[in-house]
Amino acid sequence: MFELSDELVRQIIFAMENQNNWYVIDTELGVLTKADTLDPEERPHRDSPELDVAARYQPLPGWTSADGFQLMERFLSELHNPIVRNNLQEILLSGKRVFRRFKDTIREYPEVEKRYYRFKFIEMRKIVREWYAVLRELAGLDSLEVGADQELDDMVLTDLTVAPLREVDTAAILVIDRQAFMEGALDLPSDLREHLYRRRRECELPSPDGAGSLLLGAYNPLEELCGLLWAVEDASGDPSGLEQGPRGSLLEIVQVFVVPEYRGLGVATSLVDDLLREARDRGSRCVISRLPGTSVAARALMRTLEFREMRSDYLIDLGDGPSRDA
Repeated sequence: MFELSDELVRQIIFAMENQNNWYVIDTELGVLTKADTLDPEERPHRDSPELDVAARYQPLPGWTSADGFQLMERFLSELHNPIVRNNLQEILLSGKRVFRRFKDTIREYPEVEKRYYRFKFIEMRKIVREWYAVLRELAGLDSLEVGADQELDDMVLTDLTVAPLREVDTAAILVIDRQAFMEGALDLPSDLREHLYRRRRECELPSPDGAGSLLLGAYNPLEELCGLLWAVEDASGDPSGLEQGPRGSLLEIVQVFVVPEYRGLGVATSLVDDLLREARDRGSRCVISRLPGTSVAARALMRTLEFREMRSDYLIDLGDGPSRDA
């Protein structure tokens, strides 16, 4: 049975709300998979909430627009700001484009918006953990008492700030990049990791303080850096060939790193979301993610944010033995 990490909880919540794709959980690997990539006999029944004890792929917790509507109603019942509550209540009662108008309106009140997303995350996390408890019971395992790190949730989800990096310390950024690279390639031999990182540093990466680098930081209320995104802009032309707009640039994500104690709280998602907004503002034609290594979490993050997977790398370890022609 897979472990329900904080990062996986976050991915499941995003997948539950995804209206474009149907995701299931691979209980052997603990990763989300698009159901339409599976053989029909492997897919769970989409409209059935029942969990099959013998199935490898299980449906995620059910989440409908009605559930989302009820969550917004519960939030408003606990909101004490009468002006904001009345404005949002009118939207719920109107029945017209409720979800879009609710999000657009609540964005005008930053403090209330932070409280709402914290409330939403905590409520949906309860659902995910109850679902996980049922999966463990079906597998014949004891239920786990998973305590919420409420203090950290409150701090990060209400006061997390994403902004251009406030101080570019080249040496510190390269230390972070190396740490993230090594974590993302734990399945490779250590000497190969070292070789690949040296090649990356010497041949692939520009200087973090160079003109083409774009650095975003995630900061906690104490102004401490808890996450970093490093992207590089290539403005040499329009990679799509459409020649739309004067810039037509490509933004390449070369690294995303979150301090371990802040993982599973949506920090990486916030960083990438901000980069996508920045890319649109710049007139960039596309954003490509080339995060190094084979980290399951990094790949899952990009799938959740609707990045399209383009390629795979393959490795054969020949060891120290003689060649086949010997």
